[in-house]
Amino acid sequence: MRISRLQLHDFRGWTDLELQPRTHVLLAGVPRAGRSDVISALTRLLDPASIRVQPALSDIRQQRTRAATGATMLSENEAPAARDDVEISAASHGQEHAVAEFGEAEVTLVDLDPELAQLCDGFLEPLDGDDQVDQTGNAAPDAPFGVRLSYRVSYDTKTDLLEHVVFFSGA
Repeated sequence: MRISRLQLHDFRGWTDLELQPRTHVLLAGVPRAGRSDVISALTRLLDPASIRVQPALSDIRQQRTRAATGATMLSENEAPAARDDVEISAASHGQEHAVAEFGEAEVTLVDLDPELAQLCDGFLEPLDGDDQVDQTGNAAPDAPFGVRLSYRVSYDTKTDLLEHVVFFSGA
């Protein structure tokens, strides 16, 4: 089994990230560059024990805004109040925190061994020539199969409820 794609959306420090490794991968970078975020996403997706622990609010991307101007401190240059998927929490020291509605990580697994393919029966999807799930519906009859898994963590500010789930995102 190998990973052909990892996609993060509002997961930890990443607004959007898509990785499509072709061979082995080395994660390198300065502190706070997001290496641990990628590892955490893969852990949530591939380690069955991770779903049994309490979810973490830190898995959902948060951003700080200046309370006085409403201008964002992120590169998006977009006030969080203008986004539908972001909710503003209490202000502290002249800044407000905007928390995305949910954080999500998705992985595409290919080159599955027969036992794993059998466990994923009913959720397997045909792949294109780049080992990505064929979204066109025109996959070759002899195309290999892969499976997509998603991890989603969500926080409801009204009920103060934090939930997480791993699910098959395809088929």
